[in-house]
Amino acid sequence: MSVPVQHPMYIDGQFVTWRGDAWIDVVNPATEAVISRIPDGQAEDARKA
Repeated sequence: MSVPVQHPMYIDGQFVTWRGDAWIDVVNPATEAVISRIPDGQAEDARKA
């Protein structure tokens, strides 16, 4: 199995450094395979958005 693509945080039209260090798996519901990972944003990240 290949390593899922990790997408950075995207806020206000720019890729930004985010506060957390955890990731959320994005799962294909048909195969239940992890197809990507996205940052698990924090409250400060939400305020920036």
